[in-house]
Amino acid sequence: MLQQNILSLHRTKQIDMEIKRLIAFLVFIIINSVFTLAQEKESRTLIYPRIGCNISFYDNTYAGFGENSMMKPEHKTSCNVGFEAGLDAEHYFNRYLGISIGAYYSYKRKNEGDFTEEYDKVKYVINNSKTTFHTVSFPILSMINIKSWSNSSLVFKGGLLIEALLSAKNKNTQYDYYKDDGQWELKDDGVQQVEGSTTSAYHKMSLYIPIGLCYRLGHLSFDMRYNIGLTQQYKYLSESKHLKGLTALVGYSITI
Repeated sequence: MLQQNILSLHRTKQIDMEIKRLIAFLVFIIINSVFTLAQEKESRTLIYPRIGCNISFYDNTYAGFGENSMMKPEHKTSCNVGFEAGLDAEHYFNRYLGISIGAYYSYKRKNEGDFTEEYDKVKYVINNSKTTFHTVSFPILSMINIKSWSNSSLVFKGGLLIEALLSAKNKNTQYDYYKDDGQWELKDDGVQQVEGSTTSAYHKMSLYIPIGLCYRLGHLSFDMRYNIGLTQQYKYLSESKHLKGLTALVGYSITI
């Protein structure tokens, strides 16, 4: 067991080191682009308010409920569509290259479904478990204009996204059992609707690599981004598991 823990810790340190190197590389590319292209002509700055939806692929984990929950099993989860809104400030150094900085609010959801947690003397049957998340995020993206037409263009985007968790909340129906002569018996008050904060079960900050495409038609923009998680979101795991997600956004440009 000790050897396994040492190996797990070693793997975690290796992953952390790789993440730091990748972040440093991305930051170098962005900064290098800024200084290299700052003197280019045809520069312009646009503000894009955007609104849309997100789909998050959460780890196979269940956070339990309450600030001191002891329910931390690994468990299969399903995804739900959430809401996303914010804006990006986009600066183009020329017709082809640019950088954007954004700020977004996100409402995310996941379903844990029905499952059972069994211990020596007690058992919990959880039905219809659902968790919601409120977050704010800050994407920093490099932009490359792949193709332009008379009134439209196709742009590739990639960079780094920093996300801060505001709150997480779980709701479920819980059935409490106790063991009597080797048989499970439902407690007299063993059925209850449970609702509580699970914010403390998750890390406050998460890092992602967003990559995607944006189609622009006049003032309108249609973004599709795939966010690759770099950090572990859920605290109580012995191995590193990262979050992934999709966002689809519609925006309207304002020239400044």
